[in-house]
Amino acid sequence: MFYIPIGYLITNIFVHIPRIHERLVRNIWKPPLQSVEYLALKKLTVFRQSIVQYIMRAILASMFIGFGVIVAFKSGNYFYTEHSPLAYPMAALTFGAAIILIAYGGADLFTGNTFYFTYAALRKK
Repeated sequence: MFYIPIGYLITNIFVHIPRIHERLVRNIWKPPLQSVEYLALKKLTVFRQSIVQYIMRAILASMFIGFGVIVAFKSGNYFYTEHSPLAYPMAALTFGAAIILIAYGGADLFTGNTFYFTYAALRKK
């Protein structure tokens, strides 16, 4: 049986909640499209500092997406062969893990960069 001590859980909750709250308060008061401009400038800074780092972040994102697609197909196929109605929801949930890996791993998806840079270019920023 899997056992997690209550003290560990309580400690993690009290350590991480202030950090999460600080991020929310910092980002919540900006208008959403102002945040898009900020992110575009931030990504442009990364690109200008090191093109290799920028390309490596894109490669990392594609690896995470590839991993997510493989896991989603494998898990969905298992439920599909059993004729379960959970085949598509399970595939979607496991693919969501790839998106979470991208967010936490600091990788950059092409679609997100296209949105940021297009919006900033239209605003002439």
